[in-house]
Amino acid sequence: MVTKKGRHSASMTKALAKMRHARATWSAKEEVAGAEEARKKSNQAEDESAGMWDQNDVWSAAKHGALPIVQKFVEKKYFDLHSHHDGYTMEVIDGESVKVQGGGMTLLHYACWHGHYELAEYIVSYAKEKMGQKGCRDIVNAVDTAYNMSTPLIEASRTIQGNLNDNLRICKLLVEHGAIVSHTDARKENCLHWAVRRKRLPIVRYFVQHSSEAVEAASAANYKKKIPLDMAQALFVKEKSAVTEDIERLLTEFKKGMNFRLKIQKGKTRRLEQEEQKAERQRLEQERVLEETRVLIDRVHSLNKKAHDQAEQVRQRDLGAAKQKAGEESLQQAKAWLSSKAGQSYLKTQVKQAMDECKKLVKQGKMKKSRNLKTECTNKIKAHLFAEKELEAETKAEEEFETLNPPIFHEERLYG
Repeated sequence: MVTKKGRHSASMTKALAKMRHARATWSAKEEVAGAEEARKKSNQAEDESAGMWDQNDVWSAAKHGALPIVQKFVEKKYFDLHSHHDGYTMEVIDGESVKVQGGGMTLLHYACWHGHYELAEYIVSYAKEKMGQKGCRDIVNAVDTAYNMSTPLIEASRTIQGNLNDNLRICKLLVEHGAIVSHTDARKENCLHWAVRRKRLPIVRYFVQHSSEAVEAASAANYKKKIPLDMAQALFVKEKSAVTEDIERLLTEFKKGMNFRLKIQKGKTRRLEQEEQKAERQRLEQERVLEETRVLIDRVHSLNKKAHDQAEQVRQRDLGAAKQKAGEESLQQAKAWLSSKAGQSYLKTQVKQAMDECKKLVKQGKMKKSRNLKTECTNKIKAHLFAEKELEAETKAEEEFETLNPPIFHEERLYG
């Protein structure tokens, strides 16, 4: 039915208002900030065109979304992603160069605040690749200072810089990599508080519909004891528009099932805590078993080495006894052989040859003449024969003993 006050019905008027807002919100360059936003973009364009930011400064590069420069600092110069910017940078504001304090922001804070999705994605991916899942969560949930307590997710939720679509993509990226939605800053406000205050409807919708911590975030009160729904209702009263109406309606509907969702969330949290406790107990039990195993292995190794050393001592003693017995038997056999006719003939021949050699040496002056030359030569021949036979017998006995009783080599541990 057409009213007298306008050409469209009330429902049509509301639909047209939503359409106009959607166009303005999702345009390539939103203009929700009005003249102030236009002035900031104008200053930024003048700044970049004039090349007035320091390209040798990683913080300036992060502010302007210069991914290749940031990538060079991180990968070539080993810039620490945990670093906070506590110094000053030169910024051009209204055509004048002004010192601006870094405020303890990290590179990821800068990327989120200025709406540089590609830079944020690079930082998060690099952190996950080099530091693992836990290290990545530390980067994603880093706070700027103890005074502000702002995380990259809060920066992405409250910023009006850049494109809203990129801001939403950054929020999704951070949440998917472990960002804590319920984290509160120094004002006791989380990212949902800020998204409501900034009238960022798509971001509010994402947190409410897709975040597992939405219940905690939606039920958290700020320093004024206001939850996000209270802020949305006050904002709708102050500024009635399709956006504020949708935000208020979205949070109101969400609150209806909040108690049930809170129970589910608490149950999930309790289950996760129990799983973490169980995993921790298993880890401690594994460490205990491993430690006991190491102690037992060391003890077994020590006993094994001791047993081996004792066995080797017994083997060496038996080997010595076998060689001694063989040597004694060989001496008796050699003496018996010398008493025989063949032995006497061998001894006589060897003594004669030895005496001839000694006489030659005496004539040459290399040896003194002996009164009992024959006796000395006979004794030397016998001693040489006995030593030779004894050595042969001991060598043979050792070979036979080693064949029957080979040595046992003790292998050292190859483990830690």
